[in-house]
Amino acid sequence: MEFLNAMLPMAVFLAAGYIMKKLGLADEGARNFVSKFLYYFAMPGLAFRSVASFSFSESFVPELVLHNLVTMAFMFFASLGLMFLIKDKNMRGSAHMAVYRGNQAYIGMYAARGMFGELALSKSAVINGFENPLVNILAVTGMVILKGDDKVKGLWKRILKILLDVIKNPFVIAVVLGMTESIVNTGILGIAAIDKTLELAGNTALPLALILIGTSITFTYLKKNLFLVLLLSLTKVILVPAIAYLSGRFIFGLSGADLGLGVVMLGTPVAVSSYVFAREMGADENLMASCIGISTILSIFTLPLINYII
Repeated sequence: MEFLNAMLPMAVFLAAGYIMKKLGLADEGARNFVSKFLYYFAMPGLAFRSVASFSFSESFVPELVLHNLVTMAFMFFASLGLMFLIKDKNMRGSAHMAVYRGNQAYIGMYAARGMFGELALSKSAVINGFENPLVNILAVTGMVILKGDDKVKGLWKRILKILLDVIKNPFVIAVVLGMTESIVNTGILGIAAIDKTLELAGNTALPLALILIGTSITFTYLKKNLFLVLLLSLTKVILVPAIAYLSGRFIFGLSGADLGLGVVMLGTPVAVSSYVFAREMGADENLMASCIGISTILSIFTLPLINYII
């Protein structure tokens, strides 16, 4: 029930965005404004607060955290080279991110509590504390590498440009600052005005991102690229959790609820924030919107199935 409660509001906001586009209430100017607000303010604010407020607790299970990070990184590198088979450069970054970046922070945590109880919810929060910095840095890095820049010649110049693009990305800056605050603990989140501002910024991120995605859903595009969208979505909600199960059981020695939690977290659909990344970094936003929508629908069936099997 918790899982379904998380899915229904997402469907409502997606539908709202689609209806607004059909009614002519969401023109390109409005979409650009919302996208940039999310990219440069709301989502970095959410990332900073999430990382900065993270602390170790009794819910920290090293094997479970490592399982999440290593499996995610494996999917990142394993699929990176395959993306060059896609001729359209703009599609590569979106296709790649759709493979490994899951909605662990929202759907994952609701699914964890609904399937495995309150302790699993606490453990999933700890996983997200570690996952957040890695996935944001990987997302920016992968997008920059796959998009490329034909104007930049020479291997070292390309590498330097990639590093500079990653370093100046607002998500990466927010994550680095958050990690610094988590370690140094200046108490900045103890200042009510600052903490409340970041909280409000984070609260706007998910609904606005869902509405923005809804305005970008095009059934003509989906029909034209149905094979690729289905391939990427099925990879995310079926192949990735299958790999997570094998690595969790036979490499990290997980079992019982911890194994189930690890697989479910990695089996979540494509993250909503991926759309903002794709749109603002010049990737195929329609492909990303389609993958988010289809993988989310598929996860309604695959996540309970994963729980039942395990």
